[in-house]
Amino acid sequence: MKVGIIGSGRIGSNVGALLAQAGHEVFYSFSRSEDKLKRLAAEAGDESRWGTPAQAAAFGEVILLSPPYTALDSALQEAGDMAGKIVLDTVNPFTAQGPAYAEGGTAAEAIAGRLPRARLVKAYNHIHYQDIAEQHHAEPPLVAFICGDDPDAKAVGGQLVADTGFYVWDLGELAAARWTEPHGPLFNRPMTQEQAAPIVADLPPLSRA
Repeated sequence: MKVGIIGSGRIGSNVGALLAQAGHEVFYSFSRSEDKLKRLAAEAGDESRWGTPAQAAAFGEVILLSPPYTALDSALQEAGDMAGKIVLDTVNPFTAQGPAYAEGGTAAEAIAGRLPRARLVKAYNHIHYQDIAEQHHAEPPLVAFICGDDPDAKAVGGQLVADTGFYVWDLGELAAARWTEPHGPLFNRPMTQEQAAPIVADLPPLSRA
């Protein structure tokens, strides 16, 4: 599958490398360093697969959206229309004042509102980038939680996550990103399926406005 990466930082670069190792085609974009993009593309097996966010969005059947939260506006503006694309949103809403959405709402839902014709799936954001790089394909595997409102998009996104060596756990609707984003009980908490089961079972119902 073709995956366009918008945000080639700690999560984007590590997930991209694992996707390439699993046989997927990746295209890197949105880094402060052009040399880094060239290096990542070469390591993934095709030194030409790097460029602008708009090129990554056009390339990918699936888009891995992974810019820093403070650069999200620029990333989305440069990427342009992503209508019909499956978007794996790894964004953690950290601001200079700390995490946003601490009391309600999620970055995932806000991003979905800005990409109304895309098919958003929250993924990877709750896993520390070092665990992505070093604990993929662990035995037993670490859990990777996903959530979203499009079942078909979750099936495709979940398979990509599984291909990178994690046990995929579907939390349900996109609002469940509240549990995986900063301040959520699943954020930055590496767990196996057995360890996660009682914690997920104890999650409170999602509140409705």
